[in-house]
Amino acid sequence: MIPELPATMSAEILLKENAELRMRVACLEERCRELEEKVGKNSQNSSKPPSSDGYQKPCKNSNSPDHSDGLSADKGTDPSDEKPNPKSLRQSSGNKAGGKKGHQGTCLKQVDIPDYIEYLPVKECNKCQASLLDSEFSSKNTTN
Repeated sequence: MIPELPATMSAEILLKENAELRMRVACLEERCRELEEKVGKNSQNSSKPPSSDGYQKPCKNSNSPDHSDGLSADKGTDPSDEKPNPKSLRQSSGNKAGGKKGHQGTCLKQVDIPDYIEYLPVKECNKCQASLLDSEFSSKNTTN
């Protein structure tokens, strides 16, 4: 049980707690307002690119995301009656991605006798930058 406090002392504690709670509510209201503004932004009313709008494209018939009277700008109806913007119309095929079981596949195979050989001469060493133009291997590579 809580020990009994004098009336003036308990009133001071309650006033202090009330002031702290009021400050906390003000901070939370400010944070809520900031988050609501952030959610309401799209490419038409901010500097966000259109690709960030996703499938929720902004309504073209309204000037702002929320109306003061709760009615749509041109129809005079409740905005909750309007159809939501469509999601993607693509449907899943049900198949897993990638190659299917049993498919042989094709790739470029190595052959014994290639059609042509291309030599890529190296002019200098990658580590010490010494010239390799005078080496016996570079002279073989330059003749075709």
